[in-house]
Amino acid sequence: MKNAALSIADVVLNIKNSDEEVDDYEELVEKIDIEDVEGDYFPSKDEFFMSFTIKVVDGKAFIKNDYGYEPLVHVAGNHFKIEHLNLNLFLNRESGLLRTKDKHVPLAKIQPFKPINCEKFIGQYESKEIDTSYDIINRDGVLYLSHSRHDEQVLYQLNKNKFVTNAPFTFVVEFIYEGDHVTGFSFSGGRVKNLKLTKANVN
Repeated sequence: MKNAALSIADVVLNIKNSDEEVDDYEELVEKIDIEDVEGDYFPSKDEFFMSFTIKVVDGKAFIKNDYGYEPLVHVAGNHFKIEHLNLNLFLNRESGLLRTKDKHVPLAKIQPFKPINCEKFIGQYESKEIDTSYDIINRDGVLYLSHSRHDEQVLYQLNKNKFVTNAPFTFVVEFIYEGDHVTGFSFSGGRVKNLKLTKANVN
């Protein structure tokens, strides 16, 4: 049975279940150390709000889903497949590639955000538009996005101001500055697009 988070790929990537393969996969295959594929991957095109968390156990690669982890099919070298989605992943130490019959999506390998100065990000961020608030908190130098109805989620850095959470659903967070001060962030994910939240008690 297809889990909810990965089922989004059917819609987002317009995937059709098919055994048909493109004929250029072979040239994408590289030799790798299996341990190098472990990590968090995010499609570098903004329209794809999904991510992949891969871990390696006893020399086998697994992908995170709503309920834990499920095994990836190892085709050859760095080529893996989410079989029930007919979704091909080419994973490396620093990046990856997502391939379907019609899509070619570069993957950035992302790391938890560990800023030199955590304090300027930490605080409560509020939206009067939807009457809710989020907190940015610090745990051992790593920033987390927190909400009363959701688990704490690690923030991963895409570029200077843009960040992403990775599971079970992907949210994009982009901090807003006035001078050197963080005054809020915009929030996108699911049905929400560019929702602005204002930081309370900006110093």
